[in-house]
Amino acid sequence: MKKIIAGLLMLCMLVTLLPAMAFAAGNTPEPAADETVKKESNIKSVFNSNLFVEANAGAGLSSRVNVQFDALGTNGTLYLPGQADASKLCFSWDDMGITVSKNGVAYENGAAPVAPANGSVTYKITKGLAVAYVTLKTVQGSSDVEAMFFELDEGLGTISDMNGDETHETSCYGKMLFDGKSNYISIKGRGNSTWKFPKKPYNIKVYTADDFDKEKEVALVPGVTTNKWSVIANYLDNSQMRNKIALDLAQQLGIGLEARFVDIWMNGEYLGNYILTPKYDYLAPKEGYALESDQFLEPEGGDPQFHLPDTWEIGKITGDEGYYNRITVKDIGSKAEKAGVNLSSTSSRRGPQSATMVPRTTRTTSTSTPGRGCSSCMRSPRRMTATQAACTCIAMV
Repeated sequence: MKKIIAGLLMLCMLVTLLPAMAFAAGNTPEPAADETVKKESNIKSVFNSNLFVEANAGAGLSSRVNVQFDALGTNGTLYLPGQADASKLCFSWDDMGITVSKNGVAYENGAAPVAPANGSVTYKITKGLAVAYVTLKTVQGSSDVEAMFFELDEGLGTISDMNGDETHETSCYGKMLFDGKSNYISIKGRGNSTWKFPKKPYNIKVYTADDFDKEKEVALVPGVTTNKWSVIANYLDNSQMRNKIALDLAQQLGIGLEARFVDIWMNGEYLGNYILTPKYDYLAPKEGYALESDQFLEPEGGDPQFHLPDTWEIGKITGDEGYYNRITVKDIGSKAEKAGVNLSSTSSRRGPQSATMVPRTTRTTSTSTPGRGCSSCMRSPRRMTATQAACTCIAMV
């Protein structure tokens, strides 16, 4: 009897569940072919060109800006300068075989609206049976930071070759759009340890024409007119402020020059926030020279260097080239030697250099008495010979 009752109860339960199961099955349609493709597709598999925003002077955008996608290709970011009016900008694309739509409305090329600053918009990208949904976020910088655009002709040298050259001998050529003006430039890498990071620093040289022959002096920061400029990446400084504070302090003390923040785009790709400064960011006459503390050996034919006696050379101890204590003589003008730099005292630009290669007008010999030490560098008498009448150090006055 108990078995019969248990069987009836089980039958009742099955009958009760059947309608619910049928309802669930009826509300789960088979996925359409394009829906299956959609789940497997990302923007890169749908089309191989860029989404971008064309230059629009009326909207405050002087050069093309590309959308930069994440690794999955499902999300993209449009980095706009602070001076741009996002409400007047629209997305364009190179691939004429795609359809860009939103909420069932298809947009013509160059007519898909950009999201407002800090907002996002999701578009459906279709090519044949392939479908991808991509969310595009708009990030906009401060209107107080000027935008600098490099439009480089990679037929004259590729960006990848330039960024892969640790010797900084490979240059790219093109135009620089900045402060409402266009100038022809060459650009190449700068820095030693800072060059190893993804955000690269660069040196820029300005020219009068697209033959890149005659150099041109321009004023990119207040009070400075020169043809050689540098943009500092500040990759290791999350605040992006330390170098700028130091440069501003030097300028206020009367020993440095103006510098300014800039946001940089290179052939449409946003590189980040940089510091723009004259290549020689210290006060010195154009036909003069400067001494600079350096940590690497200049190549043959490079700037002259010398090594101060008894200074530690990390490179020699570890064998890691690029970490040497050197003072480099930077020839700022064609008359640097006449200004007092004794370049003829350099017999080789590799290895330790003579400490006598200093400005004649500032070099003094520090007298010393055996057993008492040097009056300038305070060298211990134990490191001087009994017959030594003068220390080999130099005193800069």
